[in-house]
Amino acid sequence: MAEIWPGFYDIIILPPEPIQRQAIKLSAWLHENGSPWKLGAEEFLPHLSLYHLPVRPEKFREFTGALDDVVCGFRGGDLRLTGVSVRRIHRAVFLTTDKPKWLSDLHLLVIKALRHFFDEARREEIRTRWGKMTPGMRNGFRSYGTPMTQVNFVPHLTLGTFRWEDEEEKFEEGLRGLKAKPEKFHVDRVHVGRVGTGFSCQEVIHEARF
Repeated sequence: MAEIWPGFYDIIILPPEPIQRQAIKLSAWLHENGSPWKLGAEEFLPHLSLYHLPVRPEKFREFTGALDDVVCGFRGGDLRLTGVSVRRIHRAVFLTTDKPKWLSDLHLLVIKALRHFFDEARREEIRTRWGKMTPGMRNGFRSYGTPMTQVNFVPHLTLGTFRWEDEEEKFEEGLRGLKAKPEKFHVDRVHVGRVGTGFSCQEVIHEARF
């Protein structure tokens, strides 16, 4: 059963059902080959992350209201799947998308509007959860509470992760034959999800339409 990290949220883009099914299928293959968890329709939901942050309970309603306000009237667009990639620093496997200008604009808009809701009392806890970081990732974390900024913002759906104690051969075996079907989808809203094991999305609790 997945762990949920109390008071820790993610601003996310949810893909439509055909892409969810593809991501779940690819994740199941990784799980069979050593990833400790797999995506599903009710927990470990397929999603594209924009901004993870801890929010104090008494600020949550104000936080979701600010998200509604900042994305209202935003012009979204299409995202295209670009394939499977690996972030070796976290031993994570991604289903990546392209990175059109509108998505980079949305990402920055959300972070700048919501970063003052970041619960600074939990900064060290959150830094520990992120684990290893490059110098650029550390700079992003110092500024915004997330390492996934600028060039380190790689739009993706996480398909699985591998333990550091696993042998490299096991990691490579899990990747063999993993291919993504090209698809695209339109984005006209974002959601707030509860974060848990492996920075997964365990529940969707708010929707903000453009």
